[in-house]
Amino acid sequence: MPVVWVVLNNGGHGMVRRGDTLMKGKDLGVSKFSAALDAAGIARGLGAAGIRVETAAEFRWAIEHALRSAGPTVIYAVIDRDEVAPTLERRVQTLARFFAARGAVGG
Repeated sequence: MPVVWVVLNNGGHGMVRRGDTLMKGKDLGVSKFSAALDAAGIARGLGAAGIRVETAAEFRWAIEHALRSAGPTVIYAVIDRDEVAPTLERRVQTLARFFAARGAVGG
């Protein structure tokens, strides 16, 4: 089944880190992962395509590739630990524009 998952990894629990910073004024050091995760490798081990990306250009290529795939794809995106994620509404709008520009959104 051609399903696409995007796994964002900032190397820790970003919401915990952000909450600590907002409430205590600093990162308390409990939000960083102690071991690296390889979601793309896990996907490949389960029979899906797994693609690791670290740049916007790599992500664009990966999403285009995944949308053309006949099977499941996991895009594992390593993201900036210090970047604050946009609101859910902004993410939905960005995705809607992306897919509409490629004619991938049905009406």
